[in-house]
Amino acid sequence: MNRLKLNWRTIATFFQSAKESSKNVLIVHGFILIVMIPLVTGLTKMILKGGNIAYLSFDNIFPIIKSHPFVLLGLLLMMCLMALMIFFEFTFLLLSIYFIRKKEPLHLRTLLRLTFQQFKHVFGSEILFLLFYFFLILPFAGIGFKTALLAKIKIPVFIMDYLFEYRLIFVPLLGLGYLICVYIGIRLLLVLPMMILYHLPLKEAIRRSWKLTKDQFWTLIRKLILLTVALSIMVGGSYLVIFFLQDLIETHYASAALVSGVVSLTLLQVLIAVRNILAMIILFYLIVDLLAKTTTSSLETVNIQPKLTPVKGNRFLILFGNLVIGSSVLIMIMGMSLYNYDYLSNRSISEPLLISHRGVTNKNGAQNTIEALEKTAKEKPDYVEMDILETKDHQFVVMHDVKLKNLTGKNKKVYELTLAELQKLTVSENGHEAKIPSFDEYLKKANELNQKLLIEVKVTKKDSKEMVENFIQRYQESILKNNHIIHSISYDVVEELKEKAPQLYVGYVMPFNLIGPPETKADFYSAEYSTLTSDFVDEVHEQDKQLFAWDINEESSAKRMLFFGADGLITDHLVTIKEIVQHDLTNELSYSDMLFNYLLGLDS
Repeated sequence: MNRLKLNWRTIATFFQSAKESSKNVLIVHGFILIVMIPLVTGLTKMILKGGNIAYLSFDNIFPIIKSHPFVLLGLLLMMCLMALMIFFEFTFLLLSIYFIRKKEPLHLRTLLRLTFQQFKHVFGSEILFLLFYFFLILPFAGIGFKTALLAKIKIPVFIMDYLFEYRLIFVPLLGLGYLICVYIGIRLLLVLPMMILYHLPLKEAIRRSWKLTKDQFWTLIRKLILLTVALSIMVGGSYLVIFFLQDLIETHYASAALVSGVVSLTLLQVLIAVRNILAMIILFYLIVDLLAKTTTSSLETVNIQPKLTPVKGNRFLILFGNLVIGSSVLIMIMGMSLYNYDYLSNRSISEPLLISHRGVTNKNGAQNTIEALEKTAKEKPDYVEMDILETKDHQFVVMHDVKLKNLTGKNKKVYELTLAELQKLTVSENGHEAKIPSFDEYLKKANELNQKLLIEVKVTKKDSKEMVENFIQRYQESILKNNHIIHSISYDVVEELKEKAPQLYVGYVMPFNLIGPPETKADFYSAEYSTLTSDFVDEVHEQDKQLFAWDINEESSAKRMLFFGADGLITDHLVTIKEIVQHDLTNELSYSDMLFNYLLGLDS
């Protein structure tokens, strides 16, 4: 019973602190979303453009380091600016909740002044700790503080899929790494707060945080779980009520369904904003709560007291500020309502192209083999996506992996063998076996089947200088005649293909979405779906280009991409995804369905 009362008191105290500090969270979070993220993105694009660099990805990081020192310096400055903004948000929210818990809430101007005063603590070794903690520990440990900037830092799903494919090796390592991140994240939780509130040097703050969190480790874990569960129940219950009422109105009062849908969607958007605010406050509440319990016993013994003095604001300015904030929120809600009316009034969705990934669907064969192509073509995909690599003798073979070990058992790489040697090897996958085909064989069979291909030109460091030229000379005529299209993860290959054969329809594969679509001659983009946002898709369409999303293997991801307006879905489960798409195309979506699709997209 005592534990139950303690848990209830913890929840009640948290929501009281959250209520009083929510305005400050809304202000700083809105400033970062509306001002800082567009500013950092725009400056990054300017830096790249100034260095004649059209894109930023993993394959051009080393050339930038080696040959573009000023661009490198600019990018490092942008990273520092991001770190400082994260520190600003962290400090602002910490001070806000700290003084609310002390029952000395501060005026916004005073909070901002105190926040900027703390910037002197993030130069030198402190900036390294800041980068380490915010960019490596918190994002992967999932501990509370998830700003709009940190939301950009995530592991794409295709990497996670690869890791789980070899789960016996990677899952234990991932689990261990996650636990280590959580442990380190909690043990170092008080470092920055102590530097900010008590002006401790970095080493001393680390030592004290490690010591103070030792005895409170499981208490922190319990409270973190308790508050997260309480928040999830509150938000989940609110979702259910909104959807239930909307469905009830659609069933019994159809004439009012559109109006109620607009109200419901606006409530969902407000609820999501509240959820994000409360989720962020959880971490700061735990920090301040822990400091409040340990200060008298651990800090006062060495005569360290908070060095921050609150200054009360002018009543008129406080009233004026509240009016400005309230008016801004009201205008935003009105704008959201108008957007929601337009969204719900236009219930049609565009039919995307359906593309079979690596020539298979629902494990009907071994990837990139003619046998699988023949089976998959019967399902009538718009395109079959497949992969080609250059061989030792400068021919082209249909294969995704450079290393042959996984699919053939032979411990060699594609570029180490001739085409004839590769064609003797057998691919084993999904309980199927088939010979590795040459690209000529695969292309011929696709043409016989009237099956259009999406050809991925893969690259290695061993490719010949004439690789793209050879590809164009040998296959351009057939590709154009049969309406095949091409894409590649190599920006240079894409640009060379468009320069030498502009008639070809060529796309650029983007494994990561860092700063939006690059400057390119490509006709379309292929992007990993978990890195996509509706804004990115809109930017692509503004360039009059198409966007293909991969790998779409679940209903939630398919509906999300339909909502975003993706032009093509690349999938391993063609039959399943086709059924989902056809259902949404042939059945008029209810307003409840549209609310659900919007929720999927907004939470992505």
